[in-house]
Amino acid sequence: MFQELHWKDLSTLLEWRMDYITSKYGEPWWYFSRRDLHRELKRAALCAEGLGTTPQLELGAQVSSVDLSPNEVHLASGQTYHADVIIGADGIRTASGTSVFGKMTSESRGLSAYRCMIPCEKMRQDPKTAIHVDSAKVLMFIGPDRRIVAYPCSSWEYMDFVCIFPDDTERRSRWNTEIFIEEMVRKFGDFHPSVTKALIMVSSTVGDAAHAMGPHQGQGGCQAIEDAEALRVVLKGAKKRDVEERLKIFDELRLDRVNTVIRYTREMAPSLTKSSDVNHKTTQTYSDYYWSYKMTQEAVEAMRRHGYSMQLVDAPTAELSVVC
Repeated sequence: MFQELHWKDLSTLLEWRMDYITSKYGEPWWYFSRRDLHRELKRAALCAEGLGTTPQLELGAQVSSVDLSPNEVHLASGQTYHADVIIGADGIRTASGTSVFGKMTSESRGLSAYRCMIPCEKMRQDPKTAIHVDSAKVLMFIGPDRRIVAYPCSSWEYMDFVCIFPDDTERRSRWNTEIFIEEMVRKFGDFHPSVTKALIMVSSTVGDAAHAMGPHQGQGGCQAIEDAEALRVVLKGAKKRDVEERLKIFDELRLDRVNTVIRYTREMAPSLTKSSDVNHKTTQTYSDYYWSYKMTQEAVEAMRRHGYSMQLVDAPTAELSVVC
């Protein structure tokens, strides 16, 4: 069950069954913690039985700069890697992007979030909070200028809470710092008592910059996976001389879609207001755009339009070395 609930009285603003997602889009809606997703993606990437060449994972490899002339990645440790294709996926404080394009600044959109996980068993033991863990569901507590997204993960061992609020401070520059629980509870203390009681159960929380792809639409990880699949298709069978042309096709595939996702997630974001009325677009407003999209098919068709003979189930073979 997916429910959007009023922040004060828990009245239902929107409700739909999860099997509606499966019947309409052909796949279930999965929700999980970042930790579990990271673990599974890592397992799949390093699995020797997977498609293509098994990559080598170097932990703690801090990038200091990228040099495009010899296609080299330089690490803070002094190591240097050379590759035909370099994928810089190091986030908003990107060292790789800055060294290639110059100083890259971020812009605050006036929002931040607290992210925390609460043991489901702990919530079940209190009658006030047990109502939120009685079934598999995604909950959104919708306020005029704030909202909380909560969902079970890790086989219902934990409830993940993302508490979004207006914030014009430079909190985004210290996104991984521990935040006092009292601060979070104070910002959401006027929500329904069952919600506040759950937040009091938190033992630790992390400040989280409300990034361009979410958390209003939960598209950050989804778009990263789409990027990876698009790269897999456009670089299939490529030689070094083909890289620039192939990456132009990647841009053609991704730029409009990513910009649209960013625009939609901004439209869904809460905004600062003195009103106590809830006036918001529902999650369903943009669900067709997100969940009806077939990345592999779109990428194959784009390659065919540019004269490449591609098959939908082609394995990811290439004659390129890649550093990500």
